[in-house]
Amino acid sequence: ARRSRRKAEARPGSEDRRIPGRMEAEAVALALLALAGFVELALFSYLPADALWVWGTDVSNLGGPVGALVAGILAGKFGWAAHALPFAGAIAAFRYLRGLPVRPRWIPLAAWTLCWVSLAALLQAAANVWPGASPAAVGGNVGAVVVSVLSRALHLPGATLFLAIAFVLSLLIATGAS
Repeated sequence: ARRSRRKAEARPGSEDRRIPGRMEAEAVALALLALAGFVELALFSYLPADALWVWGTDVSNLGGPVGALVAGILAGKFGWAAHALPFAGAIAAFRYLRGLPVRPRWIPLAAWTLCWVSLAALLQAAANVWPGASPAAVGGNVGAVVVSVLSRALHLPGATLFLAIAFVLSLLIATGAS
């Protein structure tokens, strides 16, 4: 069906119709891709010593004061797992560009949230298992709280297994892969 539509569009004299909403979807996709790139740039150049909300001071973040604020909030709460947010934004942008539905339902949103939280907690659990191999707050505040709560109930090995299963299942649900 695609080939015949393309051939019809390529024929001289065929009507050149614009698909309704396509230009808007491409604009949203490019804006989302630019935002994801900015957030990743800010996270990549994040330094905890940068002032988060003080204008007129020098910050070393490549995103400037706004980038330092965004990276400070995301890295402070989610640690290294914060890098999953720009990745998810880029995936959504590419789905828009390809004309695929972004699936605006609550189930994929909940699955991406669980994926993000479980990744932060897994990073924190790894830091607890191998102290000194990575920064102490690699999972951020969220990862530390989740690991602390689960470790009391399941001990660290059980919590790590539980988090690994939650991460894989939520990733499968969020992406629709099987």
